[in-house]
Amino acid sequence: MSFEQTDFASRRTYPWRRWLAIISGLLVVAAIVWIGALGIRLYQRGQAAWRLVQTIEPLARQVAADPQQVAAWEALQPQVAQLEEEMKALRTDLAPYWPLLRRLDRLPSIGAEVAAAPDLLEAGVELLAAGRLGLDQGIPLLKATTESAAASPLETLASVLPRLQASADVWPEVTAHIDRASAHLQKIDASRLRSPLGPRIAQIQEALPRLRPLLDLFPLLPELLGADGERHYLIIAQNSDELRPTGGFVSGVGLVRVAQGKITI
Repeated sequence: MSFEQTDFASRRTYPWRRWLAIISGLLVVAAIVWIGALGIRLYQRGQAAWRLVQTIEPLARQVAADPQQVAAWEALQPQVAQLEEEMKALRTDLAPYWPLLRRLDRLPSIGAEVAAAPDLLEAGVELLAAGRLGLDQGIPLLKATTESAAASPLETLASVLPRLQASADVWPEVTAHIDRASAHLQKIDASRLRSPLGPRIAQIQEALPRLRPLLDLFPLLPELLGADGERHYLIIAQNSDELRPTGGFVSGVGLVRVAQGKITI
């Protein structure tokens, strides 16, 4: 009697165990498929980004060797924009795993690099956005200066002033991207990263704050150059060998007038 009751109970509960096993198996298969698809997508995006980096490197060397080479800047512009999109897509795919990656700093050999990956990617996206905006505004300025290369520097200022006015509202956005990139990079201990990554990150960490004064100046240039009305600047020459309360003996005074980028003395 007890054997029949036990057999009946096992037959009665067996369908639930079977469904539980089926559901568990389906979940495992779904997880494997999802991880595989994510891995393939990340690999494809990584390969696309790497190909763009290889295209950008020689162009960057060209503009470093000859900053006046407009064609190289124009060739660089779409590559930077495309790389930004690839990096943003990578960030979207990996962002849910940032907390996990940041906790893997104790992994042998690569722990520091893995833990720094979230901030490195975030900083890279911000720097690419700043570069894209800077190229969008800087290339027309460069064209204006090269087209008036035969003119005097004072005449060149007047010719680029309209472009400076048009770009004045964009430079604060560039500055914001640089600031966010710098904030992410400052979270990274570059001394823990292996060469050549560590020294390069340290150089960028040091260089980015130096860009801030220049970026803050760009939006002010139209006003300083008299775009909205004539500006007057007093120029004083002082001799520091003959000390005075103002810094030295005043040996010369001049008044400079600036209107619409045209300078008169």
